[in-house]
Amino acid sequence: MDFNRWCVERFSREAGEARGLGRTASPAAIAARGIRQARSADILIFDELGKVRSSPAAIEQLFALIDYRTAHNLVTLWTSNRPPQEFCGAWPEEFAAPSAGRIIEASTILRA
Repeated sequence: MDFNRWCVERFSREAGEARGLGRTASPAAIAARGIRQARSADILIFDELGKVRSSPAAIEQLFALIDYRTAHNLVTLWTSNRPPQEFCGAWPEEFAAPSAGRIIEASTILRA
């Protein structure tokens, strides 16, 4: 759910809150930092990958995340109650098949 929130808040124009001697980071800055950290984490655990909102911003960011981590051979553990072909099938055409393909090709899939 954090990922969904970051994708929305990434475009926020809200300023950071005044606190003590300065301001806290804006929601957009916090969201951008979260997405960058997910991208470069040594190990990323993405719970319920199939529940990412099908908004253009979320799908575009998720595709970029998957593509980057796959290209750089970074470990990503993900869970979902549905297979990638199913949850990616609801995404826009330009992201659906490439995302499902990258997830399947780079995964050792275990079924419970």
